[in-house]
Amino acid sequence: MTRHHNQLHRHSSLALVVIVGLAGAGVMQASMAGSAHAGTPPGRAHWASPPRDDATPHRRRPRHQPPPRTPVHHAPTSPPCALDAAVIFTIDSAPTNDPHGSYHMVRVLSSGAWTVDDGHHQRSGCLSDHQMAELRAHLSDADFTPPPPPRFRCRALPTRTVTVMNLVLGQKAQYSAPCGDPAGEDVLGLQRLVESWVAPSAPPPSPAPSLPPIAEPAPQCRFDGAPIYHEATWRIHGPHQAKLPEQALRVYASGAWRLRDGDQVRTGCLDRRALRVIERRVRRARFRLQAVKGPRCQAIVAEHQRVVTRRGALSWAGPCGDEVPHRSVLSLQRLVRAAIEG
Repeated sequence: MTRHHNQLHRHSSLALVVIVGLAGAGVMQASMAGSAHAGTPPGRAHWASPPRDDATPHRRRPRHQPPPRTPVHHAPTSPPCALDAAVIFTIDSAPTNDPHGSYHMVRVLSSGAWTVDDGHHQRSGCLSDHQMAELRAHLSDADFTPPPPPRFRCRALPTRTVTVMNLVLGQKAQYSAPCGDPAGEDVLGLQRLVESWVAPSAPPPSPAPSLPPIAEPAPQCRFDGAPIYHEATWRIHGPHQAKLPEQALRVYASGAWRLRDGDQVRTGCLDRRALRVIERRVRRARFRLQAVKGPRCQAIVAEHQRVVTRRGALSWAGPCGDEVPHRSVLSLQRLVRAAIEG
């Protein structure tokens, strides 16, 4: 009886061990399956995350974005001066006896553009508003009348012919260099002024001109129209004559006067009484030359003088020339000089 009871107890313990082993194997398989499904290596604990509400979308942290850039619109730049404008001033310099020699052409347009053609090189640029205003002032008041031939001329043959044209007033002047028919003071002054502006070494926009700037007169008189009296004096040193007169005096109908003595320029206004006296003397003057009486001087340094009025013009060489002006012209000169000095 007791033996039978011990065997029954042994069989019950063995069955219990088998059941516990089977249960443990089932739990292990379930754990491995769950780990494989969740991506966790076997043998490690898997902590389940709390369920997420699918209705709430996942929001990322916004990044800092710079403000939008405002596009910058650049206006198209127009050229400062146009090359298709009308030509108002030209300088043409060509060899006299050599058709294949070097030439020099300068053009100034109404837009302020300028071009220089030297045969092998071409240049262009723009004049400033100040330069164009000064050029137009000179062109409107320029005298292109050819001066008389000088008493003393060099013996060399001319090598170049220069043609200067003022297309604003339709004026043209031509002279030969270095020895030939001379040009007037206004023509040479305009040529030097423009050449200094378009020279390669001239610093833009306003190089120093060779002619002194025109000073503004007093408000009661203006430089309008042609002068009623024009006087110029050249100094002649031996066979060479100065290109620009050392003295130039102009008197206008408004009473304005301008005197250029070398590099100095003076301006002023005459009263009505002095202006009427000058006009009366101009009408009475006899613009003719008279032969010199008595022995002549033999000075090396001489002068070439010219007086131009509405009634006539006269040129002579002094103080040692063959002829002298009529005393009425000399009296007119002294009267005008006294009026502007007074």
